[in-house]
Amino acid sequence: MLASLLGQLPAAVNVGELYFLWDRGLIGGWRCGCGDPVPDCVLWSKVVATVGGGLDPEEMTRIRDRHVKTRHVPRLLRGGPQPADLVRFARTLEETMVAAAELSGADVIIDTSKSPAAALLLHLHTSLDVRVIHLVRDPRASAFSQSRPKLDPATDELMPASGPVPSTFNWLNKNWLIDSTVATRVPTLRIRYEDLVAAPEDVLRQISAHIGRELPADLADRPWSPQHTVSGNPARFSDRPIVADTTWEQAMPRRDRHLAAALSWPLRRRYGYRAELRPEARAPGRHEAIHELDLDHKGRRTSRMRFVLARTLQSQHRVYPLFALLVPTRSPLLVRQDTELVIEGAPRSANTFLLAAFELLNPNRRTAHHLHNPCQVLRAARFGVPCIVVVRDPMDAAASTLVWSADRRPREVVQDWVSFYERALPYADSFVVADFEQATTAPGKVLAAANHRFGTCFATDHEPERHDPLVMESVDRFGRDHDGEVYETRVARPSSSEYRHQQQRLAHRALDEEVPASLRRRAGELYETYLGLAARILVAEDQPAR
Repeated sequence: MLASLLGQLPAAVNVGELYFLWDRGLIGGWRCGCGDPVPDCVLWSKVVATVGGGLDPEEMTRIRDRHVKTRHVPRLLRGGPQPADLVRFARTLEETMVAAAELSGADVIIDTSKSPAAALLLHLHTSLDVRVIHLVRDPRASAFSQSRPKLDPATDELMPASGPVPSTFNWLNKNWLIDSTVATRVPTLRIRYEDLVAAPEDVLRQISAHIGRELPADLADRPWSPQHTVSGNPARFSDRPIVADTTWEQAMPRRDRHLAAALSWPLRRRYGYRAELRPEARAPGRHEAIHELDLDHKGRRTSRMRFVLARTLQSQHRVYPLFALLVPTRSPLLVRQDTELVIEGAPRSANTFLLAAFELLNPNRRTAHHLHNPCQVLRAARFGVPCIVVVRDPMDAAASTLVWSADRRPREVVQDWVSFYERALPYADSFVVADFEQATTAPGKVLAAANHRFGTCFATDHEPERHDPLVMESVDRFGRDHDGEVYETRVARPSSSEYRHQQQRLAHRALDEEVPASLRRRAGELYETYLGLAARILVAEDQPAR
């Protein structure tokens, strides 16, 4: 659907699943999206003639199956010399794509192969400027779609159906690989199917910024024309408009729905898909019913045990990076040698706002963020990666955290705050500090201080009247990705919600009652130390960069 939509652009060619050009298209003679068999297609017959002898279908299929499968991703990532036939495959693939673009009069090629290995190969071993749009859909909807037999117009045969278990494992495998490998190396934009069908104009604006091209405002309303797709979903042969397919919600068997939901955790939650909508989730007072700041935490033992386990792992700063690498929801956020900027701090300290402001001014940069673990600062210092540490008054940050999370206790929230900043402090020469006010009112000055400290060239021209509304939209999008929708009690931006303010007052009262004076004093002294470091931002922008 998305590829067909973007394929309407005058300067773009949608080639479909190019990964299958050789076996399905040239050997099998499947129909192109234009209706002709691929070998007879007006475009692909010319591409074959242009590329010439380098496009031997049987040889290309053998090399692809030998070197460009999911299991080959680790070898592609190791770098170093690659097998000669793989290098030849990459060169021929690049020549094929360039020929298709030139013959179509296009300079944007849309490939829907859905192969993490192929995406990495194109990025690492060709001269193409590769951008990835990671389109995700509720795993239950995906499983239901694959369980239904469909007639493929490309072959006039039924497509093989798949049960909820294999289809969900395939969903997990592909999305985890994209999150943990492709997205950490290739500029990647994640789009949810549900957001695309609900507000295509908003999604197209994100894509426009991602690929650096203006998209026509009426693109979503244009009728689809036949495109030269060598393989793909049967929908490529239709001209249906963008509509939401929610058939699975009523037609999917309950057992299959629950099975797909259970197997797809935690990636499903990362993408904002809830297992079941509780009655409270449908009402404005949803978080009040869940939370009510009942700090005795009764009735939530399972959630509490899961949190305690995660907190224990987070405290092991030498082990935590390995743990983060193995967890799909954390691996893309970890500092790596090719990371361009780290933004870290205790929760509810303007991490999200500063990240959104940075990404608005500096799109397609590799960032590490939101692990709230000092190992991020340690790794940034070790790898020489620019790092910004955000800090907020410990009691304000702790109160906001208690309102945000139902699994925290006042004393441990402050202890975690102290632990983060104490462990990061010895590396103060390797990071820039931004206090909460600086991060939320003058992110441009914070980035200017980073440029001065690290000799980077990040864009810093943040104009509050122009950019703050866009930053708020991004913050809301982060909240929607995390929670499935935007909740005023949880979203990482200012809110006029009276209930949220009431909860914060209750949280401050709980902190006063339950946090020992010695711990409060220790946190306050540490906060003053970091404020002294943050003051450097005020003078850095007037000095030449080192």
